[in-house]
Amino acid sequence: MVELHESILDNLDEVIHLVNRDMKILFVNKAIEKLSKGKIKKDEMVGKNLYDIFPFLKDTGVDKEYERVFSTGESLKTEERTEYHGSKIYTVTSKIPIKDGGGKVTQVITIMRDITDLKKVEETLKELADEYSKIVELAQEGICIDDENEKMIFVNDAFAKIVGYEKSELFGKSIFDLVGENGKNILESQTEKRRAGKSSRYEITVYRKDGTPRVLLISATPLIVDGKYAGSISVNLDITERKRMEETIKLEREQLLSIFEGIDEPVYVADPETYEILYVNEVMKKSFGKDIVGKKCYEVFQKLDAPCDFCTNEKILGKNFGNTYVWEWQNQVNKRWYRCMDKGIRWPDGRKVRFEMAIDITDKVKAEEEMKRALDEERQFKLETSHYFFNPICIAKGYLELAKEEGDIDKINKALDAINRVEKVVKNIVTKGEIKE
Repeated sequence: MVELHESILDNLDEVIHLVNRDMKILFVNKAIEKLSKGKIKKDEMVGKNLYDIFPFLKDTGVDKEYERVFSTGESLKTEERTEYHGSKIYTVTSKIPIKDGGGKVTQVITIMRDITDLKKVEETLKELADEYSKIVELAQEGICIDDENEKMIFVNDAFAKIVGYEKSELFGKSIFDLVGENGKNILESQTEKRRAGKSSRYEITVYRKDGTPRVLLISATPLIVDGKYAGSISVNLDITERKRMEETIKLEREQLLSIFEGIDEPVYVADPETYEILYVNEVMKKSFGKDIVGKKCYEVFQKLDAPCDFCTNEKILGKNFGNTYVWEWQNQVNKRWYRCMDKGIRWPDGRKVRFEMAIDITDKVKAEEEMKRALDEERQFKLETSHYFFNPICIAKGYLELAKEEGDIDKINKALDAINRVEKVVKNIVTKGEIKE
């Protein structure tokens, strides 16, 4: 039976040894060999004094513990850290008294469990926690941990700064205490998600200690321990200024587009790098369709597969940014003529974009063409008319010149003078459009 008990004890991971009042080792199991990494053999310990084998035990006060167990008859459990052969060893030790029939403690059995690996893990985790704690405190984002009742159990400096409280004032508070009625409705919905094990991201308005509002973008994640909801951790980004900027940009955009919509001529705005249409007014939509925003300008307006070779981007961007470039062009899609006014402008999102307003001058061009045709016809008429005048006059003058040599000089001169006068009138009609000599 003794051998059976000893065999069982030898297979345990815990070191077990038995000493009498003189600290003589009466029994030890084989686990001591594993703990000492083979430096101590089980059989070498039996019969020897415990302090002869482990002299450092007196330095660490273990001898006082044994004296206490022998004198009081009470068990004692301790956690110990020792250095053995240059190695740190952590153990949890239970000292259990064994009494004789009269109740006197005659022996103490010691059960020692090696927790060195566990302690190393704990130390590593503590070091990591310290490092992460530093990172958390240095973070610009507010970090908050709530318990299962939505009470704050941790906040970093950034979170306290965002909401205008001291950190100590926030412990035990709930973020529900920092929001209005609408915010509470949002938080109730979000809390349900957290309790269901879901993470989420949402915006909410909180009120600082002084009552001023701040808009937070919250990324929250549930903390699940042993399958149960134990609270949540959230990263809180103050986006108040960003929201104000967004509202400003939105207002500027609305004002700008309102101006564009009030123009009776086609207007469009495009990204000069991607050629994407960013905006068209209603006049432009009537000509090219309502669903053209987002498409390429050269595809929609010119039916081309690549940017136009007459694109004016270089004339309105770069060193020319802000200058207006005016040009005329006949659109090959609708065959109408436009006087285009192009300019690089700053879009509400900060981009430099291409603005173009196209004034339809088709009627003007047609009128000019009609005028040119009429003038050409008039010029042709004058040329043809002058031919009919000048030709007979020339013939008459020739005959008169001959008659002059033969006859009545005075009458002939008068006839020639009359012809010259007609000739001058014709010349003025042809060259100046004026009926005079």
